Amino acid sequence: HFKAAMQDKFQGHLELAINQATNCLILEPSQEDASVAYQLRGMARFFLNRLDEAYTDFLTGLQVSPINLGLLAGKAIVELFQNPEQAVSSFTEILAMNPNNEIKYTALIDRAASYYKLGEYEKAREDVNAAIEIHPQEPWAHALLGDILVNLNGDANASYRQAIYLTEQIPPRRRIIWDELAALSAQRGLKTDYTGKENYETRVLAKGLTPKLVNHLID
Repeated sequence: HFKAAMQDKFQGHLELAINQATNCLILEPSQEDASVAYQLRGMARFFLNRLDEAYTDFLTGLQVSPINLGLLAGKAIVELFQNPEQAVSSFTEILAMNPNNEIKYTALIDRAASYYKLGEYEKAREDVNAAIEIHPQEPWAHALLGDILVNLNGDANASYRQAIYLTEQIPPRRRIIWDELAALSAQRGLKTDYTGKENYETRVLAKGLTPKLVNHLID
């Protein structure tokens, strides 16, 4: 059941992934497998915009495995949408665990997005700059930095231009990851075309941010 759920999730069959993960939990798996099943089901529900159910899965999984970074991150992501102040605390907890660079980058970006939603733009800029030091080739970080600079009355053009340039360098297979985020934005009636202008409009809106990048795109 667990293997099938993972396959369904990564192939975009989210309802099937939820059913498979549920079947796995019914079988009373080991603590390790149970924590992964809760994480998997929580993420599938998240991408279906069933945020309350996703949050419950992440919390239940954390009762089984209190220091599981995947579950902590899932919980924090839901909070980013529903309670950004709590999300800041949760991402700070993750960063205090000294995670690897991949998790650190994501936590910094998402904490920056949380600060952004709270209007704490200087703190958001600090986190984004730290994330860019880890992964300077990730376009989303530069796009977010552009939005932050606009709100700080700074010059955002260089950040937006870099985001656009880096997007053009992304291999098509990596856009599959972005398509999963599109599943959530589609539930909110947002565009899901990941090319050109719509690319950043969707990603920024899906994060709950202001899509100021759209006004800075250059054909």
